[in-house]
Amino acid sequence: MKTYRPKVGAGGTAVAALFMALAASGAISGERCALDHCHDGDTCTLLCAGERVKVRLHCIDAPEMAQAPWGAKSRDHLRQRAPEGAAVELRSVTRDKYGRTVGVLLLDGVNLNLNQVQAGWAAAYPKYCAEPVYYQAQDDAQAQRRGIWQQDGAQQRPWDWRAEKKQGR
Repeated sequence: MKTYRPKVGAGGTAVAALFMALAASGAISGERCALDHCHDGDTCTLLCAGERVKVRLHCIDAPEMAQAPWGAKSRDHLRQRAPEGAAVELRSVTRDKYGRTVGVLLLDGVNLNLNQVQAGWAAAYPKYCAEPVYYQAQDDAQAQRRGIWQQDGAQQRPWDWRAEKKQGR
């Protein structure tokens, strides 16, 4: 399993730069924020210290919005679990290639990232996640036929769907 690890140069300059960038964005680990909007099942915008912070949920990959009906159902589950204005805790992990903060969102102590996988509305993302709890949650959701796993062959893992679209199939 390939996991994502940020590159760290000599003297820890990459780590220092990452910390400074997160501090500048208002997305320091453990920061209390207000949920502004969930765009889909794995990306939300938060208001942290008066700044808008776009957050990609760590360790999960939810169906794309064009993966009907799964994308909208995944987004709607996340919105129901964490409505606009909800007080959440952001635990930052890194930044992605699009400049988004990658992190874990907690609502009343509940890990929303993990909850998406447990409910079957997202998959554990092997490209970026080495945390066994996410894979166990996915196995359980599949066995219980929750969310995207409720119909055999009716869904496609988001990364496979994106790869097919990129190839123009």
